[in-house]
Amino acid sequence: MVIALATVGLFLISYQWGSQYRHGDARTPVLSGILIHPPQTLPDLVLKDSQGNPFGRTELSDRWSLIVFTNLGDESARRDIARLVEIHNRLADRPRLQRLLRLLLVSNDNMPKLAAELEGLLPIIDLLAADASTLSNLRAALGTQSEREHEALPPLFLIDPKSRLLAFFP
Repeated sequence: MVIALATVGLFLISYQWGSQYRHGDARTPVLSGILIHPPQTLPDLVLKDSQGNPFGRTELSDRWSLIVFTNLGDESARRDIARLVEIHNRLADRPRLQRLLRLLLVSNDNMPKLAAELEGLLPIIDLLAADASTLSNLRAALGTQSEREHEALPPLFLIDPKSRLLAFFP
């Protein structure tokens, strides 16, 4: 028991020390983005979560949301997921902010089994899917018309608790 507690304690100390070493004075890194003024209200669109349940504007109304578009069948999805996990981890020293931010991965795929497995492994990310028309309308509302090149990092979209586009992080 003592060895287990010592091991956990050593892990926590080394994690905190490593985080401070990596991020300097441990302040949350600043993201460069574009503030949308006035914020743009999202249209009434219905996406589907990994269980097939509808997910629309009303589900966005209780928390801040960070949206990224990806294709689960593409190898770039791994990088997109890693980016969201990194954002979540960088907020580890701010648990209240971490709880208030919902990470949404929006895909044009209909891969319910893969999405359910991925959501089970990464409960911090909500996976959403839409048909091509709905996805196109959502992209247009957010100001990104087409899918990105595979080499480029995906833009992130910050949605406020009133379901409005507040910022864009290219």
